[in-house]
Amino acid sequence: MPQALLQWAYSYSAYSFGLALAIYFGGLSLLSMTPPDFRTSRWLVSIACMWMGAAGLIWVFKTEEALLVRCVTGLGFGVIVFCLWPGTIRYITHRQDVASKSSVNVTMTIAQIQELQRVTELLGGKDEYALEQTFDFHGYVKFGLLRAKQVVDPDKVSKAQSDEMEQYFQNWIAAVMNPSLTRITQVNEGVPRVEPQPGVPFIFRLPRAYSLAKAQLLPFETSPEMPKDIQEAIKDFDRTLDENAHLLITVVHEKLTQDKNNIILEDDPNSPYLGVTLTAYWKRFSPLKPKADAVLAAIRKFYGVR
Repeated sequence: MPQALLQWAYSYSAYSFGLALAIYFGGLSLLSMTPPDFRTSRWLVSIACMWMGAAGLIWVFKTEEALLVRCVTGLGFGVIVFCLWPGTIRYITHRQDVASKSSVNVTMTIAQIQELQRVTELLGGKDEYALEQTFDFHGYVKFGLLRAKQVVDPDKVSKAQSDEMEQYFQNWIAAVMNPSLTRITQVNEGVPRVEPQPGVPFIFRLPRAYSLAKAQLLPFETSPEMPKDIQEAIKDFDRTLDENAHLLITVVHEKLTQDKNNIILEDDPNSPYLGVTLTAYWKRFSPLKPKADAVLAAIRKFYGVR
């Protein structure tokens, strides 16, 4: 029986080689599919190469051709089995790696473009005043100084002013504070307790618009899709926002230390203290426009646009 099977295989070895060759190229053709079928391609190439190697081996031992012919043919089929087969598998694996990276790059590029578009919409096409309005610094300073006045001398703030301030800060999300302007004691097994000093403003609520606009920057700072240069520029812009927000506490404390009238009479049109604290704040305010321009420049660089 085995002898008859070998004789049958020898009789059809020439046809088998052609069929195996067709299977081999058929397996390679699967790489051009969308998406490529790498697993099936490996199986078909492996079957084809093993088929050709087995058919060649049977032919070499069963044929009556000259020894030289059999040696050359056997060498050829050995190349198929030991060189062509592993080489093709490596090629398929390489194509799979390239396709995988290309897929990731396309996804990343789309994600990058979407995020960069959001950054551009937030910061692009705005002058300094428009950027300050985007984060509502003007409202923050106006009502922050009013709140400082209320802390220093509550009787100097009317009910209408207080109501307007509370309406402005309605649904506020975050605040800035300076713990060094408070007394911190340990209570309840070491849990710190913050006690404000009478007449000393140490915390200011932030406008809701500020918090919402700033929250849009956080994904850009932490996103793995964001190019590093752009990410660093956005972080620098975000730091400037934080510094400007905390600056109000610093300026208020300095002016209060100099003369409490700098706070109490800050908005009195008949007082020589009018606008003293407000002017001091804006003189030290770090402009947002240069930082926003740096972000937009990094985005243009990423796109290859000058």
